[in-house]
Amino acid sequence: MPGFEIAITEATPLVTQNDELRARLQQTLGTSCVLGRELGGGGMSRVFLADDTRLGRQIVIKVLHPDLATGLSAARFAREIQLAARLQHPHVLPLLDAGAFDGLPFYTMPFVEGETLRARIARDGAPPVSVGMRLVRELADALAYAHGQGVMHRDLKPENVLLSGGHAVVADFGVAKALSAATQGNAASSGAIESTSSTALGVAVGTPAYMAPEQLAADPNMDHRADLYALGLVAYETLTGVHPFGERSAQALLTAHLTEQPAPLGDRCPGVAPALAALVARLLAKRPEDRPDRAADVVRELDAITTSGESVSTPRTGSVRWRRRLVMAAAATGAVMLAASYWASRTRKVPAAERTVLAVLPFENLGAPADAYFAEGLTEEVRSRLSGITGMRVIAGTSARQYQASTKSPQEIARELGATHLLTGTVRWNRGSGTGGRVRVSTELVRAADQASMWAEPVEGPLDDVFAMQTRVAERVASALDVALLAGERRTVAARPTSNLAAYDAYLRGLADITQAGISTGEGVRPAIAEFERAVALDPRFAAAQAQLSSAYAQQYRFSGGDPAVLAQARSAVERAWALDSTSLETQRARADYLMNAGDPASALPILQRASMTAPDNVDVLLTLAAANEMLGKPDRGIVSLRRASALDPRSATALGRRAQLLDRTFQYEEAIRTREQEIALTPENGMAYVGQAYSHLLWHADVGAARRMLERGGPSLESGWLVWLASITFSAPLLSEQVLPRVALVTRDTITLPVFLAATKGAMGPDLFHYMKLRHFAAVGRSAEARVHAQALITVMEPQLRDRGDIWLQFASMRAALGEAYAQLGRTADVAREADRVVSEARRSSDTAALPTALASAAYLQVLIGQRDKAVDLLEEALRMPAGMHISRAVLRNDASWASLRADPQFQRLVAQR
Repeated sequence: MPGFEIAITEATPLVTQNDELRARLQQTLGTSCVLGRELGGGGMSRVFLADDTRLGRQIVIKVLHPDLATGLSAARFAREIQLAARLQHPHVLPLLDAGAFDGLPFYTMPFVEGETLRARIARDGAPPVSVGMRLVRELADALAYAHGQGVMHRDLKPENVLLSGGHAVVADFGVAKALSAATQGNAASSGAIESTSSTALGVAVGTPAYMAPEQLAADPNMDHRADLYALGLVAYETLTGVHPFGERSAQALLTAHLTEQPAPLGDRCPGVAPALAALVARLLAKRPEDRPDRAADVVRELDAITTSGESVSTPRTGSVRWRRRLVMAAAATGAVMLAASYWASRTRKVPAAERTVLAVLPFENLGAPADAYFAEGLTEEVRSRLSGITGMRVIAGTSARQYQASTKSPQEIARELGATHLLTGTVRWNRGSGTGGRVRVSTELVRAADQASMWAEPVEGPLDDVFAMQTRVAERVASALDVALLAGERRTVAARPTSNLAAYDAYLRGLADITQAGISTGEGVRPAIAEFERAVALDPRFAAAQAQLSSAYAQQYRFSGGDPAVLAQARSAVERAWALDSTSLETQRARADYLMNAGDPASALPILQRASMTAPDNVDVLLTLAAANEMLGKPDRGIVSLRRASALDPRSATALGRRAQLLDRTFQYEEAIRTREQEIALTPENGMAYVGQAYSHLLWHADVGAARRMLERGGPSLESGWLVWLASITFSAPLLSEQVLPRVALVTRDTITLPVFLAATKGAMGPDLFHYMKLRHFAAVGRSAEARVHAQALITVMEPQLRDRGDIWLQFASMRAALGEAYAQLGRTADVAREADRVVSEARRSSDTAALPTALASAAYLQVLIGQRDKAVDLLEEALRMPAGMHISRAVLRNDASWASLRADPQFQRLVAQR
C-alpha cells in the first residue's frame, strides 16, 4: 500500500541522508542525546534512533518535513505535544518531548523493540481472526482512553501501530492535532480546520488511505468518529491482509472513501463472525452518525463477540507463521515485559475509572426544615462537578437520592449501587443578616469495602463562598481517590455560575422542585419554572438557569398536548443560554431537548454526541441520545446508550423501561421481557411495565395466556386509566383483533367484557376513543348496524379535528387510521384508500422514523378492509424490514384474525414464515 502522507500530492524528499540536517539536529540536542542510525520515515518526517545519555535509554526522534513546518509555530507545537504527552495507557506510545531547530519541529518518544503492523502484515499476511481481533480491540481501547482525555489521533494506520511482545501500541497520538493547532492562518490541518478565522479554508493533511470522508473534505465539524473510520480500515486490513479499497493512487483513494463501499469482510475473510463483520462495516460508514458513537462502545462489542465464542475463524494462509512469530516474540520479550509491568505498577497511575465508582448520597440538612432544598441543591451541584472529572464514574442522582436518611450500611448501599466509594455530608445554613449568613458543609469519603474513612473535612464560610466550598469538596475528593484533574476539568470544577446569590437560591429551589416533580406530569414542573424564571430575572446572564428553564418548559410541553406557546418559551430560554455559554453541559442538553421536541432529532444528535464525549457518565444525555437515535431509526444505538445509563443509574427504572421498548422494536422480545422484569422489581406499582410485558408476549409468540397473566399480575396498578391508554394505542395500529387485544386488554383483577369495560372507563376516555372501541367491538361480534352507528359518530368527531390539524403525524395515535376504519364500516372505499395513503405519506415526512413501521402496518390494515391485499402485503413487508412498532410482528400476522384474508397469499406466507 503506498504510504502517501501529504494529501493528494507526494512530498519531496527532506534532504539526502549525508546532508547537514543530522549534524544540525545533533548540535541542537547537545550531549544529552547521541543520534544513532536512521530508521527511515515517510513524506511527513525523518526518524532517528538516539541514545538518551541522561537516563541510559534509547529513544526515537522524528523531524517534521519542511512542507509541514511552513507557517508553523514551533513553540505552540511544543506546547501541544506536551498536552499529548500526558497520555499514559498500555497501548499508547507516549510522547516525551518536543523542540525545533532551523524552524523544523521535532518530537521524541520511547524506542520499542518490535515492528509495525504494516511490516508484519506485509511479511506474514493476515493473522488468525482471534489474534487480529485482539489487536483491533487493543487499538480501540487506546482510542477510547485518548478520546476520553480529549485527544484524537487523526492518522491511525498500520505504520503507526507497533507490535511489541505480540501486543499493539499506537504511536504519534496527538501529533496531527499539534500540527493543526500550531499552524497559523490558512495552513493545512490534518482533518479538522482549526483556524483563528471562521472563514479560513483548510487542506486535509494525513494519509489518504486511512482518512474518513469528512477528514478528506476538511470538515470543520469533524470529531472523534474520524478515528473510528480509520480503526475500521485498519481492522479490515488486519483481518484480511488487504486494504478495503486495494492499492490505488491518492486521488482514486479519495474517490473511493467518498463514494464506494468495500467488499463485505466476510467475502475476504470466510468464517468470520457476522457480528464482527457487521461491526467493521459500521466503522466504515460514510456518515459519522452511522458509525458507533464511541471507541468504548467498540471495545464492549468486541468483548461481547469474544465472550460469545463466535469470533474465531478457521486457519488461513499466514496463520502458522503468525503463531510461530508470536511465540518467539513473546519468549524473547517475556522477561522485559515482566520487568516493565512491575515498574509500571509502581510508577503509572492506573486510570481511576477502572477502579472507582462514586456515589454521592443526599447531604443531610441540619438547619431549618425550610432549608432542605438548599441541602438537596448543594448535593446536586457537588455531584455535577464530580461527574465532570474523567478519572471516576459517578452514580446518577436518581439512584443515589433513594438513600435519603437510609439506615442501610455503607456496604449495603454500595452493593446495591455498584459503587466502590460513598460521599456523605451534612449541611447547616445559619441564616443571618447582610450577605445571607454562614454555611457549614461537612463531607466524608468512605471506602465501601471496609467502611474506612478516606477523607473528612468541614468547610465553612459565608454564603457567598458557596461555590468555593463546592470546588474544595470536589478537588479534595478527587485527590483522595488519586485522580488528577485535567486543566479543563479544573476550570469546570471551579466555575462560578452566577455572582447573584438570590438568583442562585432560586436556582437551587428550582432544582429541588424538578426532583420532586419527576417526569410524571407537566403541571408538576410549574413551581420549578417559576423559580428558574425568578433566577434569570435576577441575573439574565445566568446560563445554567436559562438552560434549566428551557428544559422545564420542554417537560411541560410534552405533557401539555404539544402547546406551541410552551415550546416557543423553551426555545427562547435555550437561545439565551446558548448565546451565554454554548459549551456547558446544561446548555447542550437543553438545546438538544428543545430540538427533539421540535421534531429535529438530526440536529440534536451531533450536540448530544459532543456532550457524551465531554460527559460520558451523564444519564440525562444518554437518555436523550437514545431517544434521538430511536427517532432517527437507529434503535440498536439507543439500546447501547440505555445499557450505559442503567449502569450509571442502577436504581432507576427509566432506562430499563426505555430499553425494553427498543428491544421490542428490534424483535428481541426475550431480552425485552428479562429487562422489564428488572424494571418491575424496581417499580412494582408501574402499570405501564405490565402492559409492556403483555405486548412482548403477544408480539413474540402471540401468547394471549401469558399476556393475560401479566396483566392480572399487575393487579391494582392497572387502574382504568391504564386500560384507557392500552385501548387508545389501537389508534396507531388497530391490528390486534377481538381474538387478541380485547381479551387481554380488558383483564383487571376480574375478567370483564368489553361492554363492562366501556361502562367503567367511559368517563376517562374521550368520545373519539369511546366510539372507536364500540365500533371495534360490534364489528368483531357481527353486529354491523351498531358498528355503523359508532363509525358515523367517530367520523363526526374526527373529521373536524383532522381538518384543523392539517397533515400531521401523531406518533402515539394515528387518528387517520381509526378514521379510515370508520369509513370502511360505511363502505366509503375511496375515503379509506385516501386515509391509508395519508397515514403513510405523513409518517414518511416525519422526522420520527420510529413512527413509520407502525404507520405502514396501519395502512396495510386499511387496505385489507377494502380488499387491496397486494398493497397490504407490500406495506407489511416494508414494515418488517425496519425496526418495528409495538403492534406488528410476524407472530401477530400469523395469529391475529385481522389478517385472516391474507393467509392464502403466497407472498404473505413467505413473509410470516421468516424469522
